[in-house]
This record gives sequence, structure tokens and C-alpha cells, in this order.
Amino acid sequence: MQFSEIEYFVRDPSGQNIADLVSFIEEHSTDIEVVSELATTLANSGLSLHFKTDTADIPSTGGPSSLSTLLCPLILKEQGFSVPKLGIVGRPAGGIDVLYQIKGYKIDFTISDINYCLEKNGLCHFLVSEAFAPLDLKLFEYRANNNKKACPPLVIASILSKKLAAGVKTVGLDVRIGEFGNFGKNMTEAKANAEMFINVAKNIGIEAVCFLNDFQSIQQPYIGRSEALIALNNIFNLDMCELLKSHLYRCMDMALALSDKKPTFKKGISFIKENFQENLESQNTSMQEFYNKVQWSMEQHVYKIYAEESGFLHIDLNKLRLALTWGQSMYLQNSRFPDNCGVILKKNPNEFVFSGELILTYRAMGIDIAKFKNLLTKSISLQTEYQESCSYKKVKNG
Repeated sequence: MQFSEIEYFVRDPSGQNIADLVSFIEEHSTDIEVVSELATTLANSGLSLHFKTDTADIPSTGGPSSLSTLLCPLILKEQGFSVPKLGIVGRPAGGIDVLYQIKGYKIDFTISDINYCLEKNGLCHFLVSEAFAPLDLKLFEYRANNNKKACPPLVIASILSKKLAAGVKTVGLDVRIGEFGNFGKNMTEAKANAEMFINVAKNIGIEAVCFLNDFQSIQQPYIGRSEALIALNNIFNLDMCELLKSHLYRCMDMALALSDKKPTFKKGISFIKENFQENLESQNTSMQEFYNKVQWSMEQHVYKIYAEESGFLHIDLNKLRLALTWGQSMYLQNSRFPDNCGVILKKNPNEFVFSGELILTYRAMGIDIAKFKNLLTKSISLQTEYQESCSYKKVKNG
């Protein structure tokens, strides 16, 4: 089935044709055939991968403080899946732009490079480009510049197009619900969009499940591109606070849900580090470069914010995200994925904090530090009442 607005976009992906396409998709936001056609068209705009092995991935709808796009591929690999992970830039910290901070980490690949990585390691992170899903990249850039990122049918088509292009047969979508959410600001909206995602996926030959995560609360305390590497290092060393440990277990639950196999982790979670190291080596870098970046990032955390009063700590994730993305956007040095700012929480959400206690540390380079601190401070409040913790729900086909 063909739709004229999609055809016009393929023939000429100019600004007006993209705008017309977006309007058309918004008008047909619940039409499974329309969204399926767009996903397939975006995937077919570049090269496609095909595998005889079982392939899987867990992408996300975007949002700060989660490590799922870093941890889940390592767990999926252990479950016997190949993970060709075609990604796009995340803000403030997506999986591929976190890994790119490690010196030498390669993310631009030919098909033969990807096949080599997958044969050697079972996992390959690579980036949407002129080679892979180029029309998805054009559409994504338009959405980012025209306040259209939070349009669920476009999100669905974009995510599934990358899975189709990468040859992924099983998908688990990490749906991050919050004020910043691209897939619904509350559980009701997100559940409806998750069901749409599953139906579109089924229509184009992909098995899907969705995980609804309420992002009104921090998932883990290391927030930023290099900060995510510190979190990984702490996991490798089994040096985890309860919040980070809980987040790891949630990522494990999502990854394990994609397989019928029972987990057989005979050596505990040491496989996570081993799989990570193999991936680094297959993508042209090393654990030593990883350790160098972790050490560098830790040394940059010289700025601190203390509690000015006592109360239960609340972090507004949307305001925190805006502070970090502002900092990244103000960084003038030429960088593919700016890594000039980040936060480490020293207190957990809902923890009672006394006046004068350290709440967080942060790093900031090449930007107005006073303004950045002010933006971070606006994301913090100390309240008189304890708030319920975030919820988590799975949505499966049928």
C-alpha cells in the first residue's frame, strides 16, 4: 500500500514535503497501515542487514538517567542473541554517544564491518547515517528542530525503521514516561501508544514487547555521557548503591523478557564486563581507554550543590534534562557528541536530606558555570512529604 505524502517525501525530502508528511501522519496517528508504511519506507531508504541468527534489541523513547541502551545489549548477548544496535543521538546521554566518549570507539561502519563485529562479539553499536536509514535521520532532524519529537506515530515509525534496517527480529521498547516523554506523559497515554507500537511491529514482521517506566523519579544517580561510564564501571566492580543496583535489575528483567530461555549466569554478573570488553575491542578501542575516560570524568566533578534546608529530596527530571541539554548546546568546541557537563547525585530521591548536606556534584566546561548551577538548582526541591516511588509495567501482544 502506498500513500502519496510518503511517496513525495521519498522523491524529495525537502522541508515542505517533510512538513506535509508530518501533518499527514498526525492526521492518521492511529492507522496501523500508515505508520507501518512509513517505518518500512524509512528502513528501505538505505542499506539493510539480514541475519540467520536470532536478533534482538531494546531501544528507548528517550529520557535522562537510564542505562538500558548500554546494559540491555550486554545481557541480550549473554542470552544468545545477536544485537545489531542501530542508534541515533541521545540527549543528554544515549547509548551510542556515551560509548563514543571512549577514545577510539568506532561507530561508522560498512556492512562487512558490522558482520565482522557480530561474528566476533555478537554486538555492534552503529549510527544512523547516509548508509543506514538516511530518511529517518532527515525526519528526526526535522522533528528535533520543529518541536515534533513527541509525536507517537513518528516515534514508532522511527524506532521500528532502525530495527528493520538492522535486521532485528525481536524488540523490547523501554518507554520512559514523564513530562519530557515522547511516548506519553502518563501511564494511560503510554499504554495506548505501546499497544500501537506492538501492532505496527507485528504488521512489519517484528515481535515486540513494551516496558512502561515511570520517569517521574531518577533511575540511577550518574547522569551525563561520561557519568554513564562511571556507572558502568561501578557495576563492573560490584560497587553499586541501591538505586544503581535496582536499575541494573530492571534492565536485566527487560532483557530476559525477550527470551524463553532461563538465565544461566553461573558467574554472577561478571559476564556484563566481559561482554562490554569484547565489544570495545571489536569496535577499535580497549578497557584501558574506558578506564582513562572514567578517571577523567571523576576528576572533573569539582562543583557541588548543598541543601539549603531540610526535607525529602525531589528531583524534577525534566528540569534536570533541560539543564544538561542547555549545557551541551552552549558548548562551542567542535564535538560530535558534546560531553562538557554531567551530574552525580549523592542523595537518593525521597531520601530525607538535612540542611547543609551534599546533594550532588557536577562538572561543567566551556559554559557559564553560574547559569548552569542555577538551572541545576531549579531541578531540586526539598519537600515536607514523602512521594511514592516510580512504577514499572510490561505490555505484551494480546
